[in-house]
Amino acid sequence: MDDLRTLLHAALDWHQQACDVEVRGVLNNMVASPASREEIRSAWALEQVPASLTTAWRAARSCRLFEDVGSSTSGFVLLSPDLSAAVTSELRQSGDTYLASDYVVGELLGPTELLVYSSADRALRTAMRCKSRSQWPRVAPDLPQFIAQWILAAGRPWWAPQRSRPGAFGTSP
Repeated sequence: MDDLRTLLHAALDWHQQACDVEVRGVLNNMVASPASREEIRSAWALEQVPASLTTAWRAARSCRLFEDVGSSTSGFVLLSPDLSAAVTSELRQSGDTYLASDYVVGELLGPTELLVYSSADRALRTAMRCKSRSQWPRVAPDLPQFIAQWILAAGRPWWAPQRSRPGAFGTSP
């Protein structure tokens, strides 16, 4: 947990340096204070939350990393335990795409993909509502590793082919 908290704060430092030299336009990085064990337990009521999710929330209740403020075409949002539980519950009840073993833990901005941790296959996947579950790419084995990779990739989706939209992910306008 301390390693993840250190990495999150390193992202804030990177953000300040990037803004100083205008690397990719106006980016927003925000890291909230850690969630308490009681807050996590309260949000999820009787449900047992996977340890990797608890680890991430104990490092930061929520965060926004490499969010493109001007266009909202990129960025990652870690949902708070309360919001994660609410969105997960809603989506589990909406049909057969989301399973009881799924936890919606974050959102990727731009094409609006949800980050879903599946405790059944121990993987974090990006889920687009218009795609079937079999098309959700596996992006990391757990949430802390995803956050670490997101920071190391400077907010670029390493699992997807590079998009060639003008101004996206550091391309020229």
